[in-house]
Amino acid sequence: MIIQAIILGVTLAMDAFSICISKALACNEVKLKIGVKMGFTFGIFQAVMPLIGFMIGNSFYNLIKDYFNIVSFIILVFLGGKMIYECINSDDDNNSDISFRELIMLGVATSIDALAAGFIFSGKDVSMVLISCLIIGVITFFICLIGYIFGAKLGRIIGEKGELIGGIVLILLGVKFLIEFFV
Repeated sequence: MIIQAIILGVTLAMDAFSICISKALACNEVKLKIGVKMGFTFGIFQAVMPLIGFMIGNSFYNLIKDYFNIVSFIILVFLGGKMIYECINSDDDNNSDISFRELIMLGVATSIDALAAGFIFSGKDVSMVLISCLIIGVITFFICLIGYIFGAKLGRIIGEKGELIGGIVLILLGVKFLIEFFV
């Protein structure tokens, strides 16, 4: 479950990573304070939302336990497809200023997929879910900080592709669940 949390953390962080890169692109200089603030905000949201999804999902676990892998497959393919679609159809906004309100809105917007991904943890041990959520949050923080710091250099190359890669990895993780269902 730890490996799964690491993979999930990396893939869920791709939306926030892309935003951090685009914000860094708009700056004349990298302002570490903004990068830390963005990483911390996104990390908190990415850690808390799967926990909320887990709590909601646990209520429905008995209804879906026989089809858990299929439900996980559907959720992950949907989220991966959504990430790929948003990557292909995105409008870049290179505004270097970020208000508290905008930061919170971006935190919520980039973590909706983490909320849905929390359903994957349904039926799991609560302590493992908490550890997984912490791993997801820490990974998101560092990925966002790295994305912000190196955004000016890497943004044009990886920025657009980061979300695409994240979507593909989520779909592959979903396919893994589907294969496990049939095996």
